[in-house]
Amino acid sequence: MKAEFIINYPIDTGYVMVIQESDFRKAAKDRIELNNMFFAVDAFNKCFGIDVNFGFTEYKDIEKQLEKGGTVIFSVTEDGNPCVYVSNRGILKPIMFTPHIHAAIKE
Repeated sequence: MKAEFIINYPIDTGYVMVIQESDFRKAAKDRIELNNMFFAVDAFNKCFGIDVNFGFTEYKDIEKQLEKGGTVIFSVTEDGNPCVYVSNRGILKPIMFTPHIHAAIKE
């Protein structure tokens, strides 16, 4: 799985982690790839002091919105909250998670 860390991206603080749709979907078929993705998401958020419980439920929330050829973008808002977007055909859509991911954010 390939995850790109990008600085100066035109979203939120400019710091993002990008995963292409094909890599994102491949993770569901391979436990090692899925764990690698969870590790990458955790590492990205920890760079900003954020502790998020990102797991299979959140993965499925994103997968439902992701179209073929799309992109998943993990970001951090100006006020330090994690945010995930899906870009399909150039249209950016924020992903709303089930409540437990927000409860896992430690202040």
